[in-house]
Amino acid sequence: MKSTSPVTVVAYERTGLDLTVAYLPDRAFAVPEGLAEQFPKALAEWEAHLPFDCVRVQPSRISVRKNVVEAEGGPIRYSELRALKQCLKNLRGDSPAAFARLPVEFFSSIGLVVLVVSGDGLMLTALRGDKVAVHANEWTIGLGEGLEAKDFQARTLEPAVLRALSEELHIVETDVSAAAVKVLGLMRNQETLDMTVVAVADMRNAGPAFAATEILRRAAAADDAWEHAQLVFIPTDRESLDRTVTNGGSAKVPGMYVVFDMLVGYLSAS
Repeated sequence: MKSTSPVTVVAYERTGLDLTVAYLPDRAFAVPEGLAEQFPKALAEWEAHLPFDCVRVQPSRISVRKNVVEAEGGPIRYSELRALKQCLKNLRGDSPAAFARLPVEFFSSIGLVVLVVSGDGLMLTALRGDKVAVHANEWTIGLGEGLEAKDFQARTLEPAVLRALSEELHIVETDVSAAAVKVLGLMRNQETLDMTVVAVADMRNAGPAFAATEILRRAAAADDAWEHAQLVFIPTDRESLDRTVTNGGSAKVPGMYVVFDMLVGYLSAS
């Protein structure tokens, strides 16, 4: 699948929630040689001024074999991750040749997007809040969730999917049993070299308790409700999505339409 955005789909069809990982907890944060040479001060400044204690996983190698994702990497602090992403973006613009020499299997990070289809067949769109660290005040579809060391050690994406639904929509684990949860695919951002796993929580067979209006009512009481300025359920067509973004007057998260195409493909086949 091709896209005019800097995001491309690495793998499309995927079922289940298995994530097979070779997790190396003792691996140090590593910056590719070309990047370290060109932007040493930028990395140091980000580390000094953004001392977040939140730790994410920075894979140094990710491979896809059939329905299995394999990743190797270690813990990385959020400040280092932000620095790495910005430096990769700068390197791509300032020195394309050096960027092209980066190892083909290198990724800056891996995250999760959980698409949500309500009991009455509408899809969730969101205007991200102004206090979130990434893509503030931008439109997206679904819920974003960072993958942590415990998710890789669990060897399944189920805890991360449940965490996103609970923290952002106040939908707890016992509720999700009635939903179809599947991984739809992976995509890679060609500017910052991050990987996103795209999953869907399909509530169409979960009954009226999970109609769009009921999910929004629950979401108002969620722990991370502050992450969204707006949550809106809309029909699952491109025109409705375009209209929502245009009327909202804000930019959209890169790769949003790639994720939308994955959802459309899933709905068409189910």
